[in-house]
Amino acid sequence: MASGILDDLNPFRGDDYKRKSSAAKGHDTKPIASEQAVPEQAIASRNTVAAQKTDELSVLGPTIRFKGELVANEDLMIQGQIEGSIEHEARHLTIGSKGKIKADIHGNSIIVQGEVDGDLYASETVVVEASARVRGNIYAPRVAIKDGARFKGSIDMDGSGLAGGKSTAPDSKMAEILA
Repeated sequence: MASGILDDLNPFRGDDYKRKSSAAKGHDTKPIASEQAVPEQAIASRNTVAAQKTDELSVLGPTIRFKGELVANEDLMIQGQIEGSIEHEARHLTIGSKGKIKADIHGNSIIVQGEVDGDLYASETVVVEASARVRGNIYAPRVAIKDGARFKGSIDMDGSGLAGGKSTAPDSKMAEILA
């Protein structure tokens, strides 16, 4: 009896397992609501909502190693190793504490907690956290370097460096920055 209770509480045992064990004990095994027929319109509607949702965070974990051009259009946390270039078009790009980047980074708002060897181009802000190490130049209208961070490079906050680098800022915002 105790093992039946424990099986019901075990999150790694799915409903399918519970139904099979109940059937073996002679209990009713009617399909649960999620297994009943779902109209195609409901499935399409659910997929459309998921596709339109853009406020989610994607994470590149610490075991990921990538060489090349990384392009992203959603909030992103990088904990792995990237070598090449990063073009980020969404609101927030975070280089996590385990992230090791050898690339120029273009984005809107960039937060660095790990290591970056390369230039940072942001249309809004760059934040270098206390745990970070940055070797490269920073081009952004707003820059924050927290106490304890290691930084070697130059900072351009007047917008002249953004004209030379590729920025994801809209043309009107770029004109505002450069003015």
